[in-house]
Amino acid sequence: MNSLGDELVEIVRGARQECLLAAPYIKRDTLDRLLAAIPVSCVVRVVTRWRIDEIAMGVSDLEVWNSVVERGNAELWLQPTLHAKYYRADDRVAIGSANLTNSALGWRPNANLEILHDMGECYSPREAFEGALFDRSTKVDSALHESFVAALEAFPRAPRPPSSDEIDLFEDRGDWRPVLRFPENLFMLYAGDDQDLSTAARDAAALDLAALDPPAGLFEEQFKRWVGLALLQHPEFRAIDKFVITSRRFGEMRDLLSERGAADANRAWQTWMRWILHFVPERLSFHTANYSEIVSRSSTSVQSQGGR
Repeated sequence: MNSLGDELVEIVRGARQECLLAAPYIKRDTLDRLLAAIPVSCVVRVVTRWRIDEIAMGVSDLEVWNSVVERGNAELWLQPTLHAKYYRADDRVAIGSANLTNSALGWRPNANLEILHDMGECYSPREAFEGALFDRSTKVDSALHESFVAALEAFPRAPRPPSSDEIDLFEDRGDWRPVLRFPENLFMLYAGDDQDLSTAARDAAALDLAALDPPAGLFEEQFKRWVGLALLQHPEFRAIDKFVITSRRFGEMRDLLSERGAADANRAWQTWMRWILHFVPERLSFHTANYSEIVSRSSTSVQSQGGR
């Protein structure tokens, strides 16, 4: 089965005069893959939005400007309220939920669940949409690009862990796993009370907050409950929860996370244990036997799920 990205490549490859690629989030390597498929004779217009906080978090790349310049016969535009994902090759239009990122287009493991529908050549709102799109758009030039580059220096960049090739935090929370070793420190950064945190702890907490994206203004208890609910919906937590229907030792949990792609499975499970104990302590039961940590479903959790 072809990925959405492969299908989009086939659409833009068929262009003869013009391609329009519009998405709020665009990563450079993804755009490069599409540009390589578009005939060099075609004019290409790329429309995105650049919000400096989002760029600092890594959801979009300022370097897409370089890709546009290097291709030639191409333009980059910024539309500050853009949310649509809209792609046109001459008269053929595709719309959907997928941004121009590898996670959204299925060009990486554990990709997002997205939709991209080929509307063919009969998309009647095309002219109205494109008129509105460019009505509030600003064409990027080198000076505007450099202004964003300079502004980015004032924003902390969300760091990536050593296994950064496994993670695209901002497109799919399911690809993220907790990084901060002491989850009680997460609220400190969220609340802006992080002066006592080490640089490493602050960086890890920033990474986790960027992935979780909690709403602003929560009290600590609200924050804990919000994060706890997010963890309960996390694909890896669900895999853990299912696995420990039968009591498991530390080594078994380590092996589970290793099979799921954790670069350091020991650390990954230790971190998960701490997050579970802090945010959803009622969910699992931990104890030590024969020098090994044992984890299982708590009796309360089993009863609430009818023993599943």
